[in-house]
Amino acid sequence: SGLIYQGLFVDAPLTVSKLIGWWDFNDTSNMYTDGGSTNVSSDEDLLYRINNKAASNVGDNALGLYLEQSTETNRPKFYTGGTNSKNYVKFDGSDNFIKGTEWGTDIGVVNSDEFSSSTVSLSAHTVFFVFETPSSALYTTTGSSTHQAPFSMWGSTTKNISFRSQAPGEQRFNITGGGSGNLDTNTNLTTGTQYWTALINGTSGSSSEIYKNGDNSTNYDGDGQSGSLNPQGLTIGADSDNQILSQQRFFNGDIYEILFYNKTLNSNELSTIETYLNNKYDIS
Repeated sequence: SGLIYQGLFVDAPLTVSKLIGWWDFNDTSNMYTDGGSTNVSSDEDLLYRINNKAASNVGDNALGLYLEQSTETNRPKFYTGGTNSKNYVKFDGSDNFIKGTEWGTDIGVVNSDEFSSSTVSLSAHTVFFVFETPSSALYTTTGSSTHQAPFSMWGSTTKNISFRSQAPGEQRFNITGGGSGNLDTNTNLTTGTQYWTALINGTSGSSSEIYKNGDNSTNYDGDGQSGSLNPQGLTIGADSDNQILSQQRFFNGDIYEILFYNKTLNSNELSTIETYLNNKYDIS
């Protein structure tokens, strides 16, 4: 059972356990032009805050209650009428990002000053990332950086989890800690709305996968990293390394949705989420 809208189970992600991060840029009821009272509604509204839709199910284990951007010039813009008539948020590749608990400032904390009570396994988690990149923006180098980072999470150690587009010629899901644990597609990004599944399962052999639009027949294998991460901050639209404005690893493109599960999903669970995304965004 669940809420159905236009034939789609809109709460399908919540039917799979250990969802700790869900940022849905189509859902205007969870996005605001201020600190939580005025929802976005019109094209080019500046996004101040987006709620984590997983928080109501997992409480303190959520990856923050919300992400926000208090500086007006750094806010991305909301738009209607995207792929399959869905809403999205556009990041301009120069200075747009939203964040939770960066630079020692408590933002979206689940209790007191803690961003999340979860311990994220670096060898067992699953991420779905739905986005679109314009042809003019592929692998644009900004500042001193050679990559863009649309999603990044950091912890108390040198470890982090980030989705990065390397320039030129690589779309890399990067789990770093001393430079190890990379999962790399070794292929160029393509234009158009798409989603990538990053399935992290183990630290040796070729047990982890990253693949496009639910088609794991063309997956790219790699390794996760040993150990765990206690999330202390998260950023969408740039690298979450306490040096966002100096590193300038800003994402140029449209983000529709990000899902983060604190486990390796099995085949039935993958099918549930990928069917949900295929139907929602009319991807085949």
